[in-house]
Amino acid sequence: MSAPPPVESLEDVRARHAQRFWKTYDEPAMRNERSECGRGLSAPTESNVISHDHRGAEAPPTFNGYATVASAAHSLPSLVLTHGLLATLALAKARGGALRTLMLEVCRFLCDPERALLPPPSPKQERDDELDPYLRLLTDGNDATSLQLQRATAEALTYLATLKRVAPKAV
Repeated sequence: MSAPPPVESLEDVRARHAQRFWKTYDEPAMRNERSECGRGLSAPTESNVISHDHRGAEAPPTFNGYATVASAAHSLPSLVLTHGLLATLALAKARGGALRTLMLEVCRFLCDPERALLPPPSPKQERDDELDPYLRLLTDGNDATSLQLQRATAEALTYLATLKRVAPKAV
């Protein structure tokens, strides 16, 4: 008689999703690192411009304040804790870049049939950003309750911790 398959824990599901994200994510900054600075900062691209600090010196280029999506993964949990899931989604929608990429991944995880914390989002409408269906899912309709938002926020924080833990290390 064969043994039953091992039961997969929720932490295993989170880790598998996070590893899949980092394996499939294609980040230009990870491929085009500036060798002259030696700190794994991204090379200038259209989406990241060189800014100047308050003394007029050139600051390293970033993706909306983050050198890479991996570095944004380290600060995103504190944003969610400080401002909440809805405000962080709105900020990610407004800023784009690394924050938007990570919040899309979090939303996809929350709606994934394997996790099924949230139902699938409504179809994207004509002028919608990719985050709009997820924002509507958390704010519109009878299913959009404060309890659902609390559960989604708690799971998002846990998943972000997992994303942070398995994020690729900066070179």
